[in-house]
Amino acid sequence: MKHTNSLEVVPESMEVVPEISQAFTIANEANLTIDELQQLEKQEQFILDRKGAIAFSKEEVQEFRI
Repeated sequence: MKHTNSLEVVPESMEVVPEISQAFTIANEANLTIDELQQLEKQEQFILDRKGAIAFSKEEVQEFRI
């Protein structure tokens, strides 16, 4: 972890451990400006909204098939 500030990408072996992945996310966000952080939050919310819409659609299809 001593040289993580020079990493540009999280190594795959580290991504599988949720705590390490979260630590990298926090470190990346700590370097963002307020505008960049707000934009990131909007993008994350958009992704969550899309995932919710997909899940809802799948449920609707399952109900329709029955």
